[in-house]
Amino acid sequence: MSIRSLFYALFITAFLQGFIFAILIFFYKMDGIFWGLLYGIASMVPVVGGALVWIPLSIYVWINFSLPSALVMVLYSIVILGIIVDNFARPFVVGWVNKHLLQNHKGMHEVLVFFAMIAGIGSMGFFGIILGPTIVALTIVLMKLVQQKLYM
Repeated sequence: MSIRSLFYALFITAFLQGFIFAILIFFYKMDGIFWGLLYGIASMVPVVGGALVWIPLSIYVWINFSLPSALVMVLYSIVILGIIVDNFARPFVVGWVNKHLLQNHKGMHEVLVFFAMIAGIGSMGFFGIILGPTIVALTIVLMKLVQQKLYM
């Protein structure tokens, strides 16, 4: 577990969110590539993230299409992108990055990364996404060093 793996996972998750948002936008016969890229970039902004894109776009859809279409966009963005992808897929992406891209999967489990991110966000805001898991990883390493020193 390293800051490098969290950094890579941030971009992979942003790409995943942009791709999933683009799928929705294609159903409205709009430019899904543009809106997907914009959503992916915006999803890296703390707290408000993708809402910078989907709130104005859902208002546009409400005005130009219909209220049910706008509600579908709102629910899709909140449930699929905001809850499932952002909160549950991100820890698994971190684990995948550790295992396949960095080849050092001897760190934290994905569930521990998830709870460290939640605790980090709660205590430090946006920077807690990176600092929470880093502090937990540092604590684990220090505990292993102390354990080795005690049993030598």
